[in-house]
Amino acid sequence: MSGESNQTHWIPLSDLMTGMMLVFMLIAIVYMVRVQQVATELRDIKGQIYTALDKEFGKDLKKWDAEILPNLTFRFKNPDALFPKGKEKPTENLKLILDDFFPRYLKIIKTPKFQDSIKEVLIEGHTDIDYDKLDDDDVLKMTSKEDVKKYMNNMTLSVNRSWMTLSYLFDMVHSNPDDTDFLIKKVHIHAVSSAYPIIENGQINAEKSRRVELKIITNSDERLEEIADQLTKK
Repeated sequence: MSGESNQTHWIPLSDLMTGMMLVFMLIAIVYMVRVQQVATELRDIKGQIYTALDKEFGKDLKKWDAEILPNLTFRFKNPDALFPKGKEKPTENLKLILDDFFPRYLKIIKTPKFQDSIKEVLIEGHTDIDYDKLDDDDVLKMTSKEDVKKYMNNMTLSVNRSWMTLSYLFDMVHSNPDDTDFLIKKVHIHAVSSAYPIIENGQINAEKSRRVELKIITNSDERLEEIADQLTKK
């Protein structure tokens, strides 16, 4: 009798544990499916943004000596047409490029179907580099106080160039409160100095390293975190 009583108590407990495991598995499956759906949506959005940029600016890239990278970076590559060497004030040529480029660029990134997926747009002013030492993993290595001093001087130049570019964009849109608000919320400067030079065939290309980039950052991480929070609350 005692054995039969114990057995009848363990059967529902076993069923309960099995049920809980199935519930946890279902939650995990739902989470993975949702994450995959969002990841696919974000890849689609990034692809659509890239396609829109390429369609709009494809014919201008050669004229501007620019390129659009798959990670949604718009890169202006001709340093002599952007800033005088060692100076922070943009050339008249860069101003002419921005006059043509930015209103069209802004129209694309403010498209309702894109705007909600864009976290920010970074203006990056990249400088060249005097220390071209690389370690085995192709990581820049500063080996002296003089290298660090050059890097920090380039950082100041990078900040000022990015700031001057953003300031010019604000002047361009100042009569449109909606565009001004968008720039305040979405368009920021990112000082990188000479940290990310262009490397070709294992060597730093100083000429190409002096460049300006506008980089679109999507909110993919935030979207995935939101899904995780929602599923956790459930």
